[in-house]
Amino acid sequence: MKKILLTLFAALLFLPTFVQAATFQAGEEIYIDQSTSDDLYTSGGILSVTEEVSGDLIAAGGKVMLRGRITQDLTALGGNLMIDGEVDDDIRVIGGSIHINAIAKDDLMGVGGDVTLTDNTFVGGDVNLIGGSLVLGGVINGDMRLAGASIYLNADVKGDVTLLSFEKITFGPRARIQGTLTYAAEEPLKMPANLVKGGIIFKEIETSRVKENLPAIMAGFSIFSFLATLFFGLILLWLCRYYILHASEIAYDATLKTVGVGFLALILSPIMVLILLITTVGIPAALALLVLWLVFLYMAKVMAAMLIGFKLVRVTDKSKFIRMFGSFTLGAVIYTLIDMVPVVGWVINLVFVLIALGAMTLYEFELFYQLRKKKIV
Repeated sequence: MKKILLTLFAALLFLPTFVQAATFQAGEEIYIDQSTSDDLYTSGGILSVTEEVSGDLIAAGGKVMLRGRITQDLTALGGNLMIDGEVDDDIRVIGGSIHINAIAKDDLMGVGGDVTLTDNTFVGGDVNLIGGSLVLGGVINGDMRLAGASIYLNADVKGDVTLLSFEKITFGPRARIQGTLTYAAEEPLKMPANLVKGGIIFKEIETSRVKENLPAIMAGFSIFSFLATLFFGLILLWLCRYYILHASEIAYDATLKTVGVGFLALILSPIMVLILLITTVGIPAALALLVLWLVFLYMAKVMAAMLIGFKLVRVTDKSKFIRMFGSFTLGAVIYTLIDMVPVVGWVINLVFVLIALGAMTLYEFELFYQLRKKKIV
C-alpha cells in the first residue's frame, strides 16, 4: 500500500509550495457562478462551482459540487463531493462520499468512504484510490492502484491494475484490463475469461500472515489520520484564525497551567455526562455535552499540531494564510511521526493535546469574562 499512500501524502504535504496568485472565498454557502482568472481557494458548508476556473481550485466544505471546467489541478476535501465537468490536470480528493462524473486529463488520486466513478468518467493518467466501497466505471487511460473493502470494477483500463488490498471484488460487463492484473489473495479470483489481456500475477497469502502486516496497517491508519488532521486544520485556520492565534499565545505563556487545566477538562466532562445520564431530564444535555467534548478533543489534537508548527515556523496575526497552513502542516507531520514511536510516542502527544485543550479552555473563560465585563452576556 506504500505507493498509493505516499502519493496522496506528498500531494497534500507539498501543496502549499505551489500557491501563487489566488482568489480566496469563505462562508457558510459559496456559489461560484462567474469565471475566475486566478487560482481559487474556497471553504464553506456548501460549495458550488458552475463556471470555469482558470487555474487551480482548492475546495473544502461539508458538501462540494463542481460542474465547471478547471484548467489546472483540482483538490477537494469534504463530507460529500460531487465532481462533474472537466479538469485539465490532476484531481485530488478526500471525502466521506465521492461521486465523479468528469473528464480528468491527468491523474486521479482519492481517499473516501464511498467512491464512485460513473461510466461517463475519463481519466487520462493513472488512478490511485483508497476507499471502503469503490464502484469504478468509465475509461482509464493509465494504470490503476486500488485498496478497498468492496471493489466493483466496470471500467476499461488501458494500463495495469494493481489490487493493493480488498475483501470483496466483482467485475462488471464493461470491465477490461489491457495490461497486467496484479493481486495477492488466499485463492485465485474468479473472473471472466477475456477480462485481462496482459496477463495475471497472483501471489497466494495465508490468513496467519495478517499479523505480520499489522505495522503496515498501523502506518496506513497514521497517514489517514494525518490527512484528516490537515483537512480539519484547514477549516479551523480559515474560519477561526483569531481564536487559534490567541489560544496559542496562552499555551506558550503558561504551559504548565494549560497542562493542568487541560487534564481537568479531559476528566471532568465525562463525569458530568455520567451524572446527567442518571436523570431522565438530563439525558439530552448529557448527549450534547458528550458531542461537544468529543469535538473539543479532536480540535485539541489539531491545535496540538499547530502549536508544534507555530513554534518552529513563527506566525502572527499578520502572517499570510499559506504561511500559517504550511507551518501547521509541518507540525502535523511531526505530531504524526511522534505518534508512531512505540510506548512513549502517545505519552508525548498526550501532553501536547493537554496543553492545547487547556489553552482553548482558558481562552474560552477569558472571552466569557470579557463579555460579562461588557455586560454582553
